[in-house]
Order: sequence, then structure tokens, then C-alpha cells
Amino acid sequence: RTAVQVQRDYTFTHPRYNQQHTATGDQDLNNQHKDYERYDYPGRYKRDIAGKPFTKTRLAALRNDAKLAHVEGDDARLQPGLAFDLNEHPRDDFNDRWR
Repeated sequence: RTAVQVQRDYTFTHPRYNQQHTATGDQDLNNQHKDYERYDYPGRYKRDIAGKPFTKTRLAALRNDAKLAHVEGDDARLQPGLAFDLNEHPRDDFNDRWR
């Protein structure tokens, strides 16, 4: 999932004003590529007061199904970047395909 959302818009009343807003995920992003930005133009807002919260909301919508798990063990098959299926976990919502 994207870790950064960038949105930019333009208003003809102030054409030189930079209406660009950036939001970074507030979740644990240690295992995410923070360099991968999602850029939207037009940002669908005309004023800063609307652009800042709209950019944060847009990022939250893009990351709403992101899952993060910290795993430890001595199984050689458990490596970063590899997918595995978790089965028979006490919490049914954790029994899923993880990557």
C-alpha cells in the first residue's frame, strides 16, 4: 500500500499559489517503501482548509485494507517479501494470506 498521498490543485484566482498537500501514513511504516507516493491532480479542492483534511482522508481510504504483522521464528521459509498462509490462528480474522 502507498505510504504517502500527494494532491495538487489549481485556482485561477491565485494561479501561482501552490495548492499541494502531502499526507504520510500514521501507522507503523517501517516495512513500507516511503518513496512510493500516490499523486492526484486535480486534488478536487479549491482552498487549503479543505485540501489538508481531504488529502489525509484520501490516504486513509487507500490504506483501509492494509495489514501489518510482526513475525518472529526460526523457520527458514519466513523471509521478508515472501507470502505465506496463516492457518489455525486463535483469531479467525488473522487466518489469511500474508505478504
